Amino acid sequence: MAETQEQGKKRTPFSAKLPQVSLDDALEPVRALGDLGAPATPHVIAQHLGTSYATNARFRTRLGAAGYYGLIEKQGDKRALTKRAEAVIGGDDGATKARQEAVMSTSFGPVIHSLRGRPVNESAVSLRLQGDYGVPEGSAPSVAQALVGAATQAELISKGSFDAAAIEAAASVMPTETPAPVTPGGNGKTTAGAPKSKSTPDRKERPKQQEEHAEVVVEKERPFVPGVQVIVKVDASTLSPQQIAELVRELRKP
Repeated sequence: MAETQEQGKKRTPFSAKLPQVSLDDALEPVRALGDLGAPATPHVIAQHLGTSYATNARFRTRLGAAGYYGLIEKQGDKRALTKRAEAVIGGDDGATKARQEAVMSTSFGPVIHSLRGRPVNESAVSLRLQGDYGVPEGSAPSVAQALVGAATQAELISKGSFDAAAIEAAASVMPTETPAPVTPGGNGKTTAGAPKSKSTPDRKERPKQQEEHAEVVVEKERPFVPGVQVIVKVDASTLSPQQIAELVRELRKP
């Protein structure tokens, strides 16, 4: 079952910043990085947690989610804490605001904002994720669970409903654009066809110049000689109309 869920998560479009785990789950590698006191590679962070980056998919998922929440950033091959992460794990007065901005800055933000004031319904959230971001039906429930969990941990949910006031206060960090839904075809790729390039000529088309001037026949005027006629044939397929006119004038000269 766990393997099936992991495969479903991998099919979630990468164009959408959709964490696969809740905010608290994503804090595991963040706190480990804080313990190290300096930027570190994912392998070192995993070692600090007693695991392996190469073999532990759960750790990689949480590390990726931490990036989506804006808690860590890349510095070459290393990861470093952001100011938002320092506020969250520091536990000071700005921790709640930092948590709310972390959630609202992901693609969870527009969905949460549109549901402000409404009772929490994971089934409805799951359907929204499918429609808005192309999340596969099989993995949408787990992503919806992560959304609701993150919103709860960030105090964006109060008394079973999405807290409109708290959500509006953090709305400024929401993504400005919502990715277009992804419609998978039979091979898992998008089915949208590429438009035909206008710069590519149809194979059946031929340049008009070649059609009109493929061959020019000029009867050169000469003194009349009974029984003799001279016809000059010139291949003018590569000549311009001006060049053809000049050629005709030259051939007609006595």
